[in-house]
Amino acid sequence: MSQQSFSHWNADPLAQYPIGPSGLPLISCPDCGDRTVEGSSRKNGGMVFFKCINYESHVPGACGFFKWITEYRKVVAARRQQLIGGLVPSCSGANNHPIRSSNEASHGKLVDGADLKLIVPNLGFEQKMDKLINLVQFLVVISVVICIVVFFGVVVLLVK
Repeated sequence: MSQQSFSHWNADPLAQYPIGPSGLPLISCPDCGDRTVEGSSRKNGGMVFFKCINYESHVPGACGFFKWITEYRKVVAARRQQLIGGLVPSCSGANNHPIRSSNEASHGKLVDGADLKLIVPNLGFEQKMDKLINLVQFLVVISVVICIVVFFGVVVLLVK
Protein backbone atom coordinates (compact mmCIF):
# COMPACT_ATOMS: atom_id res chain seq x y z
CA MET A 1 0.00 0.00 0.00
CA SER A 2 1.43 3.37 -0.92
CA GLN A 3 1.96 6.36 1.35
CA GLN A 4 -0.64 8.30 -0.64
CA SER A 5 -3.36 5.72 -0.18
CA PHE A 6 -2.57 5.46 3.55
CA SER A 7 -2.85 9.21 4.05
CA HIS A 8 -6.46 9.15 2.84
CA TRP A 9 -7.39 6.54 5.45
CA ASN A 10 -8.09 8.53 8.58
CA ALA A 11 -11.37 7.13 9.89
CA ASP A 12 -11.05 6.90 13.64
CA PRO A 13 -13.02 3.94 15.00
CA LEU A 14 -13.33 5.83 18.30
CA ALA A 15 -15.12 8.79 16.72
CA GLN A 16 -18.40 7.37 18.05
CA TYR A 17 -17.32 8.22 21.61
CA PRO A 18 -17.52 11.70 23.18
CA ILE A 19 -14.25 13.56 23.71
CA GLY A 20 -13.24 14.50 27.24
CA PRO A 21 -11.62 17.80 28.28
CA SER A 22 -8.17 16.22 27.81
CA GLY A 23 -8.94 15.48 24.16
CA LEU A 24 -9.11 11.72 24.69
CA PRO A 25 -12.25 9.78 23.79
CA LEU A 26 -14.38 8.58 26.69
CA ILE A 27 -14.60 4.93 25.64
CA SER A 28 -16.92 2.45 27.30
CA CYS A 29 -15.53 0.81 30.42
CA PRO A 30 -13.36 -2.21 29.54
CA ASP A 31 -14.54 -3.98 32.71
CA CYS A 32 -18.33 -3.53 32.71
CA GLY A 33 -19.13 -1.75 29.42
CA ASP A 34 -20.73 1.32 31.02
CA ARG A 35 -19.65 4.95 30.46
CA THR A 36 -16.22 6.29 31.37
CA VAL A 37 -15.83 9.77 32.85
CA GLU A 38 -12.84 12.09 33.16
CA GLY A 39 -11.85 13.99 36.26
CA SER A 40 -8.91 15.52 38.07
CA SER A 41 -7.58 14.74 41.51
CA ARG A 42 -7.23 17.53 44.05
CA LYS A 43 -5.08 15.30 46.26
CA ASN A 44 -2.62 14.64 43.42
CA GLY A 45 -2.10 18.16 42.14
CA GLY A 46 -4.86 18.11 39.55
CA MET A 47 -3.70 14.94 37.78
CA VAL A 48 -6.23 13.73 35.21
CA PHE A 49 -7.88 10.35 35.69
CA PHE A 50 -10.55 8.26 34.00
CA LYS A 51 -12.98 5.95 35.74
CA CYS A 52 -16.16 4.01 35.14
CA ILE A 53 -19.33 5.73 36.31
CA ASN A 54 -19.90 2.63 38.46
CA TYR A 55 -16.46 2.88 40.12
CA GLU A 56 -16.48 2.82 43.90
CA SER A 57 -13.11 2.17 45.52
CA HIS A 58 -14.41 0.70 48.78
CA VAL A 59 -17.61 -1.01 47.63
CA PRO A 60 -17.43 -4.77 47.03
CA GLY A 61 -18.85 -5.80 43.65
CA ALA A 62 -18.59 -2.28 42.16
CA CYS A 63 -16.66 -1.73 38.95
CA GLY A 64 -12.94 -1.28 39.57
CA PHE A 65 -11.95 0.60 36.41
CA PHE A 66 -9.78 3.60 37.34
CA LYS A 67 -6.78 4.80 35.31
CA TRP A 68 -4.51 7.80 35.42
CA ILE A 69 -4.16 9.55 32.05
CA THR A 70 -0.93 7.76 31.08
CA GLU A 71 -2.48 4.33 31.55
CA TYR A 72 -5.77 5.44 29.99
CA ARG A 73 -3.94 6.43 26.79
CA LYS A 74 -2.77 2.85 26.56
CA VAL A 75 -6.30 1.54 27.09
CA VAL A 76 -7.61 3.88 24.34
CA ALA A 77 -4.87 2.79 21.93
CA ALA A 78 -5.64 -0.87 22.65
CA ARG A 79 -9.37 -0.28 22.05
CA ARG A 80 -8.57 1.54 18.79
CA GLN A 81 -6.43 -1.35 17.59
CA GLN A 82 -9.11 -3.81 18.64
CA LEU A 83 -11.75 -1.93 16.63
CA ILE A 84 -9.54 -1.43 13.59
CA GLY A 85 -8.83 -5.15 13.47
CA GLY A 86 -7.14 -6.31 10.29
CA LEU A 87 -6.93 -2.90 8.60
CA VAL A 88 -3.97 -1.47 10.50
CA PRO A 89 -1.37 -4.22 9.86
CA SER A 90 -1.77 -3.78 6.09
CA CYS A 91 -1.11 -0.05 6.49
CA SER A 92 1.63 -0.15 9.11
CA GLY A 93 4.54 -0.35 6.70
CA ALA A 94 3.31 2.57 4.64
CA ASN A 95 4.21 5.30 7.10
CA ASN A 96 7.39 3.83 8.61
CA HIS A 97 5.81 4.01 12.09
CA PRO A 98 5.18 0.45 13.22
CA ILE A 99 1.90 -0.03 15.02
CA ARG A 100 1.94 -2.55 17.84
CA SER A 101 -0.20 -5.64 17.50
CA SER A 102 -3.03 -6.29 19.92
CA ASN A 103 -0.93 -9.15 21.32
CA GLU A 104 1.82 -6.68 22.26
CA ALA A 105 -0.81 -4.34 23.67
CA SER A 106 -2.00 -6.98 26.10
CA HIS A 107 1.56 -7.37 27.40
CA GLY A 108 1.96 -3.67 28.20
CA LYS A 109 4.20 -2.80 25.22
CA LEU A 110 1.78 -0.18 24.01
CA VAL A 111 2.31 3.18 22.44
CA ASP A 112 2.67 6.30 24.53
CA GLY A 113 0.81 9.57 23.92
CA ALA A 114 3.14 10.68 21.13
CA ASP A 115 2.74 7.41 19.22
CA LEU A 116 -1.01 7.58 19.68
CA LYS A 117 -1.00 10.77 17.60
CA LEU A 118 0.88 8.91 14.85
CA ILE A 119 -1.89 6.33 14.66
CA VAL A 120 -4.70 8.89 14.47
CA PRO A 121 -3.32 12.38 13.89
CA ASN A 122 -6.68 14.16 14.28
CA LEU A 123 -7.60 12.94 17.76
CA GLY A 124 -9.21 16.27 18.76
CA PHE A 125 -10.87 16.87 15.38
CA GLU A 126 -14.43 16.50 16.72
CA GLN A 127 -13.69 18.94 19.53
CA LYS A 128 -12.38 21.52 17.05
CA MET A 129 -15.40 21.02 14.80
CA ASP A 130 -17.75 21.58 17.75
CA LYS A 131 -16.01 24.89 18.51
CA LEU A 132 -16.24 25.92 14.85
CA ILE A 133 -19.94 25.04 14.70
CA ASN A 134 -20.58 27.08 17.86
CA LEU A 135 -18.74 30.05 16.35
CA VAL A 136 -20.74 29.84 13.11
CA GLN A 137 -24.00 29.63 15.07
CA PHE A 138 -22.99 32.72 17.06
CA LEU A 139 -22.19 34.63 13.87
CA VAL A 140 -25.57 33.67 12.37
CA VAL A 141 -27.39 34.95 15.46
CA ILE A 142 -25.45 38.23 15.32
CA SER A 143 -26.29 38.59 11.62
CA VAL A 144 -30.00 38.02 12.28
CA VAL A 145 -29.99 40.62 15.07
CA ILE A 146 -28.30 43.15 12.78
CA CYS A 147 -30.87 42.47 10.04
CA ILE A 148 -33.74 43.01 12.51
CA VAL A 149 -32.25 46.31 13.74
CA VAL A 150 -31.76 47.53 10.16
CA PHE A 151 -35.32 46.49 9.26
CA PHE A 152 -36.80 48.43 12.20
CA GLY A 153 -34.60 51.40 11.32
CA VAL A 154 -35.97 51.44 7.77
CA VAL A 155 -39.54 51.09 9.05
CA VAL A 156 -39.06 54.02 11.45
CA LEU A 157 -37.65 56.18 8.64
CA LEU A 158 -40.55 55.31 6.33
CA VAL A 159 -43.18 56.05 8.98
CA LYS A 160 -41.78 59.55 9.65
